[in-house]
Amino acid sequence: MANEPIEAQGWRPEEGETINGVITDLTRAWSDQGAGSFYPLVTIKTPEGKYVNIHCFHHTLKTRLLDRKPKVGERLVVTYHGKRATRDGRRSVSIYSVETPDTVLDSAAFWQGLGAPSPTRTAGPTAPQDFEQPELPVEDDDIPF
Repeated sequence: MANEPIEAQGWRPEEGETINGVITDLTRAWSDQGAGSFYPLVTIKTPEGKYVNIHCFHHTLKTRLLDRKPKVGERLVVTYHGKRATRDGRRSVSIYSVETPDTVLDSAAFWQGLGAPSPTRTAGPTAPQDFEQPELPVEDDDIPF
């Protein structure tokens, strides 16, 4: 018997609403808004066993997920905080917070993505296992603390 397609409802949150579950699928969807572009479509299975599609076309939500890069099988917690006016007051943006408790973040890649130089250090030789610390003098006027 072939697997039946999973029917998932789209998440349409109200301000302050949180959804959580395990990611079961990651795909892209198309939006005709603006110039048109693809956006992440994340399907989760909630603790109650419901499948929900989270359409991540809002900039804040999309950016937070792109930073975290959660994988299928990992937990995802998303909270919608409502719309807020931009600094110039000309438009409003939808604000989300995203938690990915199971995702291991690649800190080096994160900082490099923001322009930090790549680490060029290489690990030096390791100390022998029987290495002993030299004795430090009890009183030393050169210590800066």
